[in-house]
Amino acid sequence: MTLVNFDPIKRSYATIHQEDGKMYVQRKQDVSHLLDAAKVLAEVPPDKEDGWRFLCVIPDTVMEEAMRDGWLHDKARWRQWMNNSDNRAFNGGRSNVG
Repeated sequence: MTLVNFDPIKRSYATIHQEDGKMYVQRKQDVSHLLDAAKVLAEVPPDKEDGWRFLCVIPDTVMEEAMRDGWLHDKARWRQWMNNSDNRAFNGGRSNVG
């Protein structure tokens, strides 16, 4: 396994390795700071003027997955991702965000 990219600000890194004659690139991201931010932002009430409210934080690795798999502009798929119990921590722990 070879490190090919490291981003200290996004807290992510990418590695490349070969297995069974195929080459794989894997990206990982430490999201602990995003989870902490989501907890705080989930407590902020909707804006009094325009009603905007926090829905969730989205890690870069998930954005890349959405681009790669073709669901970046699919509102229903994003809603599914946000409300999936595995991703609940990204919306501050709420069970249903919209």
